[in-house]
Amino acid sequence: MKKAVLYARVSTTKQSEQGVSIEAQLNQLKDYAAANGYQVVEEYIDRGESAKTSDRPAFQEMISDIKSDPDTYNAVLIHKTDRFARNREDSIVYKSLLRRDCNVDVISIKEDFGDGAVGKMVEGIMEVVAEFYSDNLAKEVEKGQYHIAKQGKAVGKAPLGYKIGEDGKYKIDQEKSKIVKRIFKKYINGQGTASIALDFNKHTHKFKDERNWSDMAIGTILKNEVYTGVFTWQDVRIENNHPAIISRDDFKLVQELLQKRKKKRSSKKYDAYLLQGVARCYECGGKMHRNFSSQKLASGKKKRYVYLRCTTYSKDRTCYVNHHRMKDIEEAVVQAIDKVSKGLIPLNDIEVAKTKQTDISAKYEGIKESLENIENRFDKQMEAFEAGVINLDQLKKYQKRLKQEKEELQNQAKELEGRLDNEIDKDLFIKKIKDAKDTLVNDNVSIQQKKNTLHSIVKEIKISKKQELIEIIYKF
Repeated sequence: MKKAVLYARVSTTKQSEQGVSIEAQLNQLKDYAAANGYQVVEEYIDRGESAKTSDRPAFQEMISDIKSDPDTYNAVLIHKTDRFARNREDSIVYKSLLRRDCNVDVISIKEDFGDGAVGKMVEGIMEVVAEFYSDNLAKEVEKGQYHIAKQGKAVGKAPLGYKIGEDGKYKIDQEKSKIVKRIFKKYINGQGTASIALDFNKHTHKFKDERNWSDMAIGTILKNEVYTGVFTWQDVRIENNHPAIISRDDFKLVQELLQKRKKKRSSKKYDAYLLQGVARCYECGGKMHRNFSSQKLASGKKKRYVYLRCTTYSKDRTCYVNHHRMKDIEEAVVQAIDKVSKGLIPLNDIEVAKTKQTDISAKYEGIKESLENIENRFDKQMEAFEAGVINLDQLKKYQKRLKQEKEELQNQAKELEGRLDNEIDKDLFIKKIKDAKDTLVNDNVSIQQKKNTLHSIVKEIKISKKQELIEIIYKF
């Protein structure tokens, strides 16, 4: 059965006496719901609130509830449009938000624009204008969320270890809070985030949470102040808002440990590197990542080594370490690309991952459709201009934006037309490889640019320690 919420509002006592009382509106809304197969799941009522502004408590609560869980609702039933909003901007923004982002209809039971040409024109104008106000949508939604947050009530899903109580605030989930306590205890005892994640993934029967644990997920929990009873949302901060799972002293200690360990890690660890994103383990097909080790020399100094390592092995040990010196692999890859560019390796011996023709065709058709749609979008803008919804300056800006978009689409279409032929242009392929090789060996080019260049010609590089091989799959 379809589910709906009811929204009713009166701004003055006089309105109540003129037949649009809250009770009268709700009765008619309930009759409509019953007659049209809607189950009423909630009622939102604003008494003595003007529709000239959207800052109405029940209205904002309704918007926030729907935005947080759109799948629960199908429609908002209102008596007439003026009960929803008299401010045209608010009406357009909120109706567009509910329909476009939440797939929830706003139905005025006493008004019917119909499905004909007029109805479609009205809907079209609303969509066009909503485009101009899209920057304000998030801000408008946040009004309702801010109203709830100021009361210390949950805005969205509860964090691990908590559930949402009847009063809307967090309360402790006795089972899952044990996981949070264990994470903090392990970290305080010296175990790192990656190691904790590895332990949890090994013992999923003990740490069920419908997730694959990662060091990032562990780190997020360790930094979340919510576990000390503090509620935060944007600039809202409420101490002792809900029961604490972790003591303030333990939380403070963990933050200090996080900072100390962060300083120990070299910032170079997070810099881009040439094989990032393309290196794959030949045996398991998983990614390979950069790994560091150091050796203390007789002089007392430390020498640092950089390796490539199988990520699957690091996560759960289901593969083997597949360990290689980064420099050796990088040199071997560049040498192989150089040989291809000089024609020393026959093209028939090279594996090239060609883009599927069906993918190219689908993309080409999509671009053509977008080009046709641009004209329709401009027509809608003209309708909005003629209806007085937008002014001439807004129309000109939108026309300029559409023109730029059209030129970009036309260039993309031209490029794809040249690739619709299934055969690889060997001369073009070799030229592309030569240009890439020149970039890769140029010491004046940044590592990020070299990495981007490699990605432009290589789909993946399969590496195996066991078989002592490096297999490069090019793309064109």
